[in-house]
Amino acid sequence: MGVGAEPNGIIPLPPPTGNGPDRNCRQLNCPVPVAHRGGGSAEVALEAAFSYKMIKLKRVAADWKDEPMVSKKMKKDTLFKEKKDPVPAFEFNENVAQVFDDMINRSVPLYQECVQRQAELAVQFYQKGTRIYDLGCSHGNFGMTFYALMKQTAFDMVAVDSSRHMLERYAHRLKEKNTASAVSLICDLAENIVIDNASVVVLNLTLQFIPPSRRQALIQSIYDGLCPGGLLLLTEKIIHENNEINLLQQQYYKKFKRENGYSEMEISQKRDALEDVLVPDTLEIHRQRLHEAGFTHMDIWLKWFNFTAILAIK
Repeated sequence: MGVGAEPNGIIPLPPPTGNGPDRNCRQLNCPVPVAHRGGGSAEVALEAAFSYKMIKLKRVAADWKDEPMVSKKMKKDTLFKEKKDPVPAFEFNENVAQVFDDMINRSVPLYQECVQRQAELAVQFYQKGTRIYDLGCSHGNFGMTFYALMKQTAFDMVAVDSSRHMLERYAHRLKEKNTASAVSLICDLAENIVIDNASVVVLNLTLQFIPPSRRQALIQSIYDGLCPGGLLLLTEKIIHENNEINLLQQQYYKKFKRENGYSEMEISQKRDALEDVLVPDTLEIHRQRLHEAGFTHMDIWLKWFNFTAILAIK
């Protein structure tokens, strides 16, 4: 641990500068040579801005089977239980990080099934000597599941999220693990990362939070950075181009949330909070975007009304 480092290995940084989500992160070191857009090498990025942070995580002894995908003692999501006026825009802050597992399991149908199968696919497609990129990694549910499946097999993973609060929890989950692998946590926007030498790239409920004008460039960057035979795993909330079907999907999604204990007020306020923050695409737009990037082999491997999981192979 370096001089002035916190117990979790994250070195304290100056207060945030500029706008944007958690822009208080600066890249400190690179266990793997990860490049950033507009900056070239990591060393150049270090001198150029206070935008990035990378955390090299060394893990100590622990048994894999002790790490569940999500905590069995999840703190309940009550963030929208009380009336808010006005409803603030949704952000991945400390409050959300504290209840994230409960929130996502009660808000995303088949979430654990999706992550489990993605991790299994990633194990199958991972190529020795390459990297896995988890863009929008949150606090590491995919990474921890993949980690458990790999057992003692070495791998390199680059996990990116714009929320320092999420990454701090990811670091906490990793700090007691022991493997020859390296997981690099980067606090930055997914679209700022240059994908290089990747056999697997994961975008779990991430693209929908990126401005639509930047989405094609990110998918193109992923395609360009994948090795031949490389795999993209994309999960998204979607809308249907047919209004009648779209309303039907919304009806059953609202039913799903009610069945998971959310009140009408919570559902309504969460929807308002996500307005213009989460902007879903149609399935056809996703297909077109992947095709334009160069993917010719793709499949919808999981679908639940207005949620879909897609795989694309280079």
